[in-house]
Amino acid sequence: MQYNELQIDQYYPWLATSWSFSTSGLTITFNLRAGVKWDDGSQFNASDVAYTFNLLKTNPSFDPGIPLVSAQAVAPLTFVLTLSRPGYAYLYDIARVPIVKAGYAAGGRLASFTDAAPDGTGPYELAARGDCTPRQVVLAARKDYWQGSPPFQKLVFPAYPTSAAVSAALSDGTLDWAAIDLAGGAAGYLAKGEDHDHFWAPAVSSVVLELNLADPGFDNLSVRRAISDAIDRTQISQLVDGGAGQAVRTLSGLVLPIDQEFLEPSDSSDVTLQGEPGAVPVLMRQAGYHTDAQGYWCSASGVPLGVDIQNAAGSPFATAAGTIAEELAAAGFDASSSAPPTARWHQDLVDGAFEASIVNGSSGPSPFYMYENWLDPALVVGGRALTGDYERFGPATMPAAAAQVTADLGSFTTSLSDSPNAVHAIKALASVVATQLPVIPLVYSAAWGEFSTLRATGWPDGQDPYEPATPRAPFAEYTVLQLSATTAS
Repeated sequence: MQYNELQIDQYYPWLATSWSFSTSGLTITFNLRAGVKWDDGSQFNASDVAYTFNLLKTNPSFDPGIPLVSAQAVAPLTFVLTLSRPGYAYLYDIARVPIVKAGYAAGGRLASFTDAAPDGTGPYELAARGDCTPRQVVLAARKDYWQGSPPFQKLVFPAYPTSAAVSAALSDGTLDWAAIDLAGGAAGYLAKGEDHDHFWAPAVSSVVLELNLADPGFDNLSVRRAISDAIDRTQISQLVDGGAGQAVRTLSGLVLPIDQEFLEPSDSSDVTLQGEPGAVPVLMRQAGYHTDAQGYWCSASGVPLGVDIQNAAGSPFATAAGTIAEELAAAGFDASSSAPPTARWHQDLVDGAFEASIVNGSSGPSPFYMYENWLDPALVVGGRALTGDYERFGPATMPAAAAQVTADLGSFTTSLSDSPNAVHAIKALASVVATQLPVIPLVYSAAWGEFSTLRATGWPDGQDPYEPATPRAPFAEYTVLQLSATTAS
């Protein structure tokens, strides 16, 4: 399946033409497309799909989190996946699994396997070994692709050393499609003013400030509200996503207008974009804090409330962290920012060895995936947060809210995604974020895309948002097949 992150629950039938859930949701039956061939001319069938998912089961480090029990080919074009938990919310994860041919990596370790003869079912193939070099990858159109001839005879993926080099290639017309932000060089490309040069960066998730809730002070809602009110989100929007980012329009973190159906009226005007620094003293005194001789907010015992915002060196978030630290310091917080190497920053998130950090939200065809990544207490195991809930939201820090969230996450995963139960669960999760601020939404995160209509038309945009306009998996394949070559190509 293909999917569109810009529309709620929009999946495109692909190698699977249809799918259905059992009453319990524990099994999913996929009907596969007839007439699909691998690059070598052999027929694609259900045995290939079953082999792929069983390969994930025996190599759990590659599993995206699907609770696999079994994968069976029950007919040449019928595949049944059995899960240990209802599979409604896992359809997105299933759709992202690249299908390999039966026998792939057989007898070897998947992590170290080298594929000497790549074989796929897509519209393009690696025609010769020399077409894959460190400088570029060239894919040739397949003559027997199930959708007919692709729109271009070849696709060229060049490698560039810097974002500036990408911008230069866009500007001189040697590159037709890229994904760089304004800070990375897109501003120079757009400054040309050519009619055929286009840019689109729709919002797909929210960027949040995560406070370590296990640290004293951050477990207090009034403190979290004060920190949120001290932040000028219009300033942060100029630093995140190269200046094309937009400040969030609701503290729920819902991406508007895409997620409008999940927004409760009470959460629709709960954020002041420029901040409300005047509200900080009231909130901090409610939390039991007072200012010391230096003007810092201190606990009753006289300990200043420190807020060090830690983000990876060189990232746009590191710059934003510095600005937020300055805004917090102006509001009386003992605030600072630090920028360790990327590996150290990530390890500190995993281990909980941080006070605050700016983190990008997960995206997907439903806001569920964003909330699950932010709020699922099950993501912290043995004190380590490997894939999410870095702020340590859970029974030990926010017990009542964590119990509600766990129930709401469970309600969504055991319901069809468009059912009243699932919609209610998303609304409830949104309200928890808006009213309890376990994470503090700042700005929207965009999917960047620069594209030229000189050699191709039919690109996704605000009028036809069938995919994000970014040349990355999994969106690139679907997008290319919607394009039409011009006479200049």
